Amino acid sequence: MTFETRNKLKLRMNAKDGVNQTNYPHLDQRHLKYYDLNAFYGEELPDLSIYEMLVKTAKKHMNVVAIDFYGRKITYAEMIKKIDEYADAFKNMGVKKGEIVTIISPNTPEVFYSIYALNKIGAVSSIIDPRNSNDRIKFHLNETKSKRAIMLDVLYPKIDRLIGDTNLKEVYTISISDSLPFGLNFLQKSKTLIENCRKRLPNCPKNDKYKSLVKEVSKHKGKSKFKPRMITGTYSKKDDLAIIINTSGTTAAPKGVMLSNDNINAVAYNYIKSGMNYDVGDRFLGIMPCFVAYGVGVGTHMPFALGLTNVVIPALKAEEFPKIVVKNKPNHFAGVPTHYQYLLESPVVRNKNLNYIKTAAAGGDVFDKKCKRGTNEFLHNHGCDNKVKVGYGSSENAGVAASQFYIGESTSENELSTVGIPVYYTNIEIVDPETGESLAYNEEGEIVLSGRGVMLGYFNNEELTNEVIEYRNGVRSLHTGDLGVIASDGTMQFLGRIKRLIVGPDGHKIFPKMIEEVVINHKYVKSCACVGVKDSHHVNGAVPVVFIEMVPGHESEVDKMIEELKTMSLQCLPERDVAQDYQIIEKIPLTKNEKVDYDFLIDKYNNEYREGMKLSRII
Repeated sequence: MTFETRNKLKLRMNAKDGVNQTNYPHLDQRHLKYYDLNAFYGEELPDLSIYEMLVKTAKKHMNVVAIDFYGRKITYAEMIKKIDEYADAFKNMGVKKGEIVTIISPNTPEVFYSIYALNKIGAVSSIIDPRNSNDRIKFHLNETKSKRAIMLDVLYPKIDRLIGDTNLKEVYTISISDSLPFGLNFLQKSKTLIENCRKRLPNCPKNDKYKSLVKEVSKHKGKSKFKPRMITGTYSKKDDLAIIINTSGTTAAPKGVMLSNDNINAVAYNYIKSGMNYDVGDRFLGIMPCFVAYGVGVGTHMPFALGLTNVVIPALKAEEFPKIVVKNKPNHFAGVPTHYQYLLESPVVRNKNLNYIKTAAAGGDVFDKKCKRGTNEFLHNHGCDNKVKVGYGSSENAGVAASQFYIGESTSENELSTVGIPVYYTNIEIVDPETGESLAYNEEGEIVLSGRGVMLGYFNNEELTNEVIEYRNGVRSLHTGDLGVIASDGTMQFLGRIKRLIVGPDGHKIFPKMIEEVVINHKYVKSCACVGVKDSHHVNGAVPVVFIEMVPGHESEVDKMIEELKTMSLQCLPERDVAQDYQIIEKIPLTKNEKVDYDFLIDKYNNEYREGMKLSRII
C-alpha cells in the first residue's frame, strides 16, 4: 500500500468519526467516507502507457468482443492484432517516437487502432474535431507542425483547400466502410458514390499525398524490425505525452490540451475504484467523440480498460439518441444533458423496457434539477432502477474530476443539485477567485483540481499553462475557471463558468445558475438560460435576463407565466439577484458539442438592446 493510500484511509476514518477536521474540504477530504474499503485495498493505478493498459485488459479477455461497429464484432484479440499491425506499419512508414500525427475524424475502429498504435511506438495523436472551420483546423495543424494526418475520406474537399498552407506531407484516409460488415460495406460505398455524384463532390484521390490507411498498413505491416514488448515496453512511459485534445475555441482562443498516459489511465481506474456496477463484456454505447477529452477518457479508454464492448457510433445527432438506445440496448452510456432531454420526449422509447441499463451517466454541461428529476422518474417507469449519475470535469483534467458514482442512491434535494464527490485520483479545493485564498465548506468560489488527471499543459503555450497551473502547498494544481461549492457532507455543486458570473453595476455578483434553478421549476418552462447583458442605465456592469423555451402547447400562457416567475424569483432569491427580463425563444441554442450557446444569446440580446429596439417576448 502506497503512502498516498494510507493517508487517504486515515482521512476516511477521520471523516467518518468527525475528528481532526479543519473546515477546509481539500484538507479534510470528507468525501472519502463514501468510498468502499475495496477502493483502498484494490489494485493501484499501474505505471503503464494507454496501449499497455489495453493489452493488460485484453490478455484476460481475448475472446470478449471489444468493438461492435454496426454489427461487426471485433474481439480484444483481434483488436490487439490490428493495433500491432498498425504500429508495425507506422514504424516502417517512418513515424518516429515523439512525432505528432493529427487525426481528423469521428470515432471508427481505425481511429482507435491508430491512437493505440501510435502510442505503442511513442508517437502522439493530435485529435481535431472535423466540424471545425478550415481556419481552425489549419491553426491546429500548424501549431503541432504535423507532417502526417489521418482523416475521414469525406473530408477531402475541406482538407485539400488548406493542405498547401500546412506542413502536411502525407494524408492517410479512412472510411466509415473500412470496418463495416460486408453487406453494409457495399451499401455504404454505393451510397457515398451516389451522393458524391449528386453533389458533384470529388472523390479523394490516391496519390503520393493521399493514401488509403488500410492499404498502407497492409503493405507495410510485418516489414519493420520493430518488436516492442507487450507489457514492459519502454517506447511510451506513463508521464509521456499521449494525446493532444484540440479545443474548438468557441469561447476562447483555441488550445491544445496535452494529456499523458497517466492522465488517461487515471480516468479508467477512477471508475474501477468507484464500485461501478459492470461485468466484462457489458455493452457500452460510445457516443462521445475522441476529439473531446470526455470522449477519449470516459467514452473510449475507460470501456476498453474495463473489458466492456464499445458499441461505436461515429456521428450521433442528439435527437437520434433514443433510437440508438432502443436498437443497441446498452448496459452503460455516458452523454450530455441534451441526450436525456431527447430521451424524455421521444415516442420511440415510450413503451420500451429499459431494465438493461446499469449506468446512465451525464457530464459536459449543467444538468438542471428538472431534467434530472424527470430522467430518474423516466428510467424508473421504464423498468430501470438505476438513477442518472452526473459528473463534472474539464478537458484539462482528462474529462472527469467528480462523479455521483461514489455516493450511492438518495432521494434528497442535494442529490439533484450535486455533481458528486472527487473521483479517486483527484482532490478538489475551492478558492476565492480574486485572492486565491482557500475557502471553507459552503463557500462559493473557483474549483481548483489536483491529482493524476491534471494535464501536462497547453501545447506550445507555456504562458497560458502557467496562468492555470500553480503549485499550492507543494501540490500541482489546476485552476478550472469554474465556480463551485462543497457542502459540509463533502459533495460538490457546479455553479457554472466564472465568465458567466454576472457582475451588476454596483459590483454585486449574481450566479446565473441560481436564477435558472428557480425558473426551470415552473411547469411551463421546458428549458432556460440566464445571461448577463449590458445595462443601458449604467456605464459598467450587466443585468440578468432569462431566455425560456416553453413546454409546447402553453404559448398562450406567456404573460401569466412571466408574472408567476417574478413572484417565484422574489420568494427564492435576494431582490437584486432577480432577472430583469424574460424572453421566450423557440429553442435554446446549442453549440456543436451540445452545450448551451450563451454567447449567441448575449449577442442577440445586446445587439437588439443597443439598437434601441423594443424587445418582443417571442424571438
